[in-house]
Amino acid sequence: SAPPALTVVEGDFLDLTPGSLRSLLSPEDLRRPIRVAGNLPYNVGSPILFKLLELFGAGIPLSDAHLMLQREVAERLVARPGTGDYGPLAVMVGHRAAVDRVLSLPPGAFRPGPSREDSGGSGPLGRRDPHAAFSVPGSARLPAGR
Repeated sequence: SAPPALTVVEGDFLDLTPGSLRSLLSPEDLRRPIRVAGNLPYNVGSPILFKLLELFGAGIPLSDAHLMLQREVAERLVARPGTGDYGPLAVMVGHRAAVDRVLSLPPGAFRPGPSREDSGGSGPLGRRDPHAAFSVPGSARLPAGR
């Protein structure tokens, strides 16, 4: 069983809506900052990041996310305008966060090892604020506060 301060929500994260998450958590849970942790597979990394932004924008009290993503996804998160990797992911996350690389892990850091290098990070969610940061996988700093 989970420690008292931990609520595990089992299911497909992409199926969550703000309403369904509110119904799964207690009123007390929704008064505390919600922290997210995950090792995201390549094929759902971007959709999960967009879902986190959706939930945060709907008032779910997400305080931070600690995520491991495939390097290519992390590079898209930190991409700057005018570069080949710059696109919707960088724009949407950049709207709410200041992003920079936190760490990179070689394939040998995992068992069984993936065929590609992964990157990871963590930090608070919120609107862009140079004083509070949220780091996302592969190096992403998302500011805290609304």
